[in-house]
Formats: sequence, C-alpha cells, structure tokens
Amino acid sequence: SALRAHPQPPAPPMSITVDLSTAGVPGRKAKVPLAPASLLVAARNAACQQHNLDPSRFALRHNRKILDLSVPFRLSGLPTHARVDLVPLASSAAALAAAAAAGPVNVALNLELGAAAGGPRRVVVKTRSAVSLWGLLRAAEGDAAAATDRFITAHGAVPVLSFLGREMNEAGRPEMLAEVTLGEAGITGGSVRVKVEMREFAGGEEAWKSVMERLDAAVAETEAKRTLAREDAAAAKAAAAESRSKEKAKEDDTAEWNLAPVPRAAPPAPAPATTPAPASSSAPAPAPPPPRARAPPPPPP
Repeated sequence: SALRAHPQPPAPPMSITVDLSTAGVPGRKAKVPLAPASLLVAARNAACQQHNLDPSRFALRHNRKILDLSVPFRLSGLPTHARVDLVPLASSAAALAAAAAAGPVNVALNLELGAAAGGPRRVVVKTRSAVSLWGLLRAAEGDAAAATDRFITAHGAVPVLSFLGREMNEAGRPEMLAEVTLGEAGITGGSVRVKVEMREFAGGEEAWKSVMERLDAAVAETEAKRTLAREDAAAAKAAAAESRSKEKAKEDDTAEWNLAPVPRAAPPAPAPATTPAPASSSAPAPAPPPPRARAPPPPPP
C-alpha cells in the first residue's frame, strides 16, 4: 500500500516578552510576535511604540548580555518565548551624538521596479550608517521635484529592503522604514549592496500617501534631534577645552610663582660694643684696714 503523507504540525508561534521595568516603566511588559526572519530591532521598536518610548534610546538585554538588533530572531539564539529587558543606553544625548557621527557607507541599491516604473535600476548612495531606511530611499530619489522621478516612493507600494538575503523591514509595518537605521540592520561602513523590492500596500495608494507624510515627519524629527545632539556635543567639547585651558593657565601661574626668587630680609645691625668706663680720679680712696690688736704681756712671777 502507498505510504500516506502525514501533515506536518504547524510551527509554534514565536514571540518575545519585553520587560520595561528597566526602561522607567515599572511593572509593564510588552509581548511582541515575531517571524523567524524578523530582526530583533523590530521587537525593540514594537515594545517602545506600545508605551510611547523613543526606540533610539534603548537596547535589548538577555541574561545580562546586550543583543545585536541586526540579527534575525531565528539566528539570535533566543528561545521561542524569550524574556528580554528593555534597557536605556548610557546616555540618550551620547547615543544620538554617536549616531550622528556614525561611519560613512556606500550603498548600491538594486531596485526591482515594475515595467511601469522603468524596470530594474541601480543607484549608488553615499550616506552614513545612522541614516534610516526611509532616509536612504529619499536620498536615492534625490531632490527631483517631478513625481515621475520619485521612482521608489510614489507608486503606492511598500519598499522592502534586503541585505545579504535578509529583509530589513516588513511590508506590513511601513513605519519600520523610519525606525530602522542601516547600522541597526548590520551595515556600519564600507560598500554594500541592498536589494529593494516593491510590495503591494494593503491600504491603497491614498493611504500610502498618508504613510509617506508620517515617515517624512519622523525622519525630519530624528534628524533635528541629531543636529541638536551634535551642537550640544560640540558646545560641551568647547566648554571642556576652555576649562582645561583655564586650569593649565592657573597651574602655569602657580609654577611661575613657586620658581620666582624670594627676597631675603636684611640681617639685623650688630649691637655697639660697650667698654667699662674708666675710674674717676675724684673718687675717694678706700679706707685702710683696721690695725690688729696685740695680746697683753704675761704677768710677772
């Protein structure tokens, strides 16, 4: 008899439970469903979004180890229903300043566009690893004013970017385009190739225009924060340099004062020598000593 193929049991749903107690929201947790290919950065961003937190200020920690957010869930080594902590970065201002100073990167975008959009094309963008995926796409489009030149964002479809065969965002969550940076997706420098595939947006073209406005606003707000962080970092650096200069000048003045010759006091004048006064001739002569008394003579016999 022929062997019957038994249906495979469905894969268990995967999720991550994010504890927000260490992020300043005590007693609150966020359960985030994930696909095996989803990046961990998606879990962080979803947990922050549920509680109106800025994702760029937090990281994920598991067993006292900070997780690499650019790794897909299936390669992270986490169990199916892992519990992780949302922890703040050392300093949000420092994190923004570090992101603003992230390394340069050359990105070659291989655009899988339809025939109506001009077919496949390749665009090279010079940017920094701190740029978001949406900012990268906007930079690829350039500053062209004509709608026909906006070959990525003006066709009512969600661009999905892939790097090394791994998708960096999800078509069902277009907000990830503004939340995920190249650095978080594992692109920190050098020259890389990124594939861009256009996928249908469930809300339609009109709804996609509204999504585009929100993405542009989010990118502009993040860039404003980074600009402010750069200015604050530059001001703090200048103030520290001025403080060090003043301390150095003070130390130099102290050293110069210590090396200056100290004037010595003049020795005291010697006291005049005193000589005994000569005896005066008018002084009376001393009296002679009295005569010694004689013993009486012995009596006669």
